[in-house]
Amino acid sequence: MDTSVIRSKTIAILGATSHIAKNLIYYLSENENFHLALFARSFSKLECFINEHMINKSKYTLHAFEQFKFHSYDVIINCIGIVDSIKSKDEYSSVFSVSEYYDNLILNFLVTNPKTLYINLSSGAAYSTSFDQPAKEITKSEVEINRLLPTHFYGITKLYMEAKHRAYNQFNIVDLRIFGFFSRFIDSTSKYLLTDISECLKKNGVFKTNHIDIVRDYIHPRDFVALVELCIYKHELNDVFDVYSLKPVSKFDLINYFVKEYNLKVEIDRTFSQTSSSGYKYNYYSTNIRSKSVLTYEPRYTSLESVGGEFKVMFDK
Repeated sequence: MDTSVIRSKTIAILGATSHIAKNLIYYLSENENFHLALFARSFSKLECFINEHMINKSKYTLHAFEQFKFHSYDVIINCIGIVDSIKSKDEYSSVFSVSEYYDNLILNFLVTNPKTLYINLSSGAAYSTSFDQPAKEITKSEVEINRLLPTHFYGITKLYMEAKHRAYNQFNIVDLRIFGFFSRFIDSTSKYLLTDISECLKKNGVFKTNHIDIVRDYIHPRDFVALVELCIYKHELNDVFDVYSLKPVSKFDLINYFVKEYNLKVEIDRTFSQTSSSGYKYNYYSTNIRSKSVLTYEPRYTSLESVGGEFKVMFDK
């Protein structure tokens, strides 16, 4: 699309210090038609990121959340509460309360600003299924309502938000279900497959895993930003889309890549336990590609290309 004919747009990013938000800031700031209004609890962390990556100061403004309702925006992107890692039982309730607070903040804004587009970063966990098979358009939720477990909470929260957004069909709201996302900006202390590998490479340690293969889909940051831009240009829609790369990747294909390219040391232990706060998922990706027909989205990179490219930036500086 020829963006030269598109008027300048103000894009509010809530949760601007989060992993995916940093990628949005980094790449959207390259678009001459966009100005970013960045909302965060910690300006110091955000300014550190901005200075380190030399983001043009004319491309953004910093705001406290208390200022949110006093400005106008063409687009609002909600990056709050998208990480499904809960460190203690005391945080279980925050999965609901934090998501609900900021979602309602944005929905209340839309009441008086109905032309604004709201892009919410949802999760593949919204399917609330075991992922023995990848998600598809006819996948059904499998929550046992009389046996709710903490592993269900995150997915239920995302499903509830999506259902609420479809009920508000008079507004422009898009939910993007993210299955896997990795970039140079990730918090290396977060406990995920790729951060564990990254830490092992940094410390020359041994990566331990079990014998069970799993499949993941890591969208390239540029593909993800391209999808967000397609939503921005479309603007007038109320819908949900699964986020996908050109091709997912298995755990052992990833491991073989790192053994070949970085001499990763690996130990396969059949008793090694790997868990997730939202439940263990074998095929955590989607074959639901509705965004292709509705938005003309076409990913350019496979999951392996995405991961390999970001690791190259991180380790080959």
